[in-house]
Amino acid sequence: MSAAHALAALTALLIVGVVVILVVALREVHARVGRIADGLDELGATLEQLHERDLDGLDGAVHEINDHLAKVAGLLPSVISKASRLAVRRGA
Repeated sequence: MSAAHALAALTALLIVGVVVILVVALREVHARVGRIADGLDELGATLEQLHERDLDGLDGAVHEINDHLAKVAGLLPSVISKASRLAVRRGA
């Protein structure tokens, strides 16, 4: 076998080795991504149960708080106007 043939055989063997290593690595990555996806599915289901169990009952209170905050925010311009007139009268 000539040196050129030996080098070609060694190159082919090296390429096959690299391909095998890449296949093994990609299978491991695929398995890990699958486990991550399963974990995310479980997390999503848990969060949905938590929301249904604990947060749905708070909707009424949240809307009531938002309504009160909207009323307060609506009063702010007149409060600011009165405060500025009072400050002018007092010479502040």
